[in-house]
Amino acid sequence: MISIYLSKILNAYIFRLLCIVGITHLLCLHAAEAQSMRQHSYEEILPGYLIFDFGINGWRGQDTEQVRIQMPSVGFSLAYLGQVKVSEHFELLPGVGFSFENYRFDRLRTIEKAGEQLVFPEIEDIFDISKTKLALDFIEVPIELHYHTPIKGREFRVGLGAKLGYQIGARSKIKYKGAPKVRVRDDFYTQAFRYGIQARVGYGNIALFAYYRLNPLFETERLDCNCAIQSFHIGMTLLAF
Repeated sequence: MISIYLSKILNAYIFRLLCIVGITHLLCLHAAEAQSMRQHSYEEILPGYLIFDFGINGWRGQDTEQVRIQMPSVGFSLAYLGQVKVSEHFELLPGVGFSFENYRFDRLRTIEKAGEQLVFPEIEDIFDISKTKLALDFIEVPIELHYHTPIKGREFRVGLGAKLGYQIGARSKIKYKGAPKVRVRDDFYTQAFRYGIQARVGYGNIALFAYYRLNPLFETERLDCNCAIQSFHIGMTLLAF
């Protein structure tokens, strides 16, 4: 019940929009002050970083013509990474966070369970369909090793690490023009646990990131193609503290 309630709250479009706009505004507004504040009061109270990732979601695999997704399929995540100094230029960053991912299908295709199989059927465009997608929510535990060095008053950093996640929500959505949206909440034979590798490179409070899921997104035997589908995410990171 807790995970269903959390998923409903966090899935609200208005909440997501306000979250993206609000966090981005605050991070940009205080970017110049963040470095000095982290070295003083924030570092003493809660050492680490607030990480906001925003980017594009995708997936890949063999024989996945029927499950090809459209771009842009966007998502975002928010995490706190603690700071454990290893040396002058290296630090270990364990943390916890949430991520929200969207995978957009062809306008006339959706995702459904058909008994013990997962299918991606075509749908009739009766009410002028504008969007169909699969949305997934995760609670995550990332851990990264960062190398950083000052360049012209700001830090250049490169990070590499891993991220574990547990799925707390999944739903399909069909959006019509001039008609109510249709949402179906189900696990769609997705694997609840996931793990993958992540990398970052950036300067100051802005970085680029890439994440690749190592285990399949769906239960392989449930797909007609009997193929393993791995998801990936690329985009921009904003750091605070």
